[in-house]
Amino acid sequence: MSDDQHADLYWRKAIESLAGAESELANERFNNAVNRAYYAAFQAAVTKLLAGGVRTRNGRWAHTYVQSEFIGKLINRRHRFPTTACEMYQGEDPVGIYLIAIGDTDDLEEVIDLFIDRPVDLQVDEGLPLFVIPERTPERNAVIVAEQEAARRARFYF
Repeated sequence: MSDDQHADLYWRKAIESLAGAESELANERFNNAVNRAYYAAFQAAVTKLLAGGVRTRNGRWAHTYVQSEFIGKLINRRHRFPTTACEMYQGEDPVGIYLIAIGDTDDLEEVIDLFIDRPVDLQVDEGLPLFVIPERTPERNAVIVAEQEAARRARFYF
């Protein structure tokens, strides 16, 4: 089977898993809905990894491998924010896969500009429940707070 055929197979699995999630949600089987939504995101991630030229050694896509390769090769590959870390979890409000991008940057809008179109396309066009949440590192937040405090003091004393 060619790489394109593998990618197409995983994409069809993702769409089917998403349909299963929607069905389970409609029938108020919430744990099953989250499970199917997770697999839809997982299978969509495998599709993108295949399209990006990523392969496994044994042909099996372990969940930890997919998560680390997706984050490392497809999210962080631009190296625009070299200290960016990502966390992923299943969320319930709304049901979906949440990806938290934690970056060492003052301007979170720069981070948002890197990815905003694709998750919206996945949500609207493909119905995949993927939500990306940008956050600053705690160290960056501390620097910003210190700078704001210094500016406030300067205005107060002058």
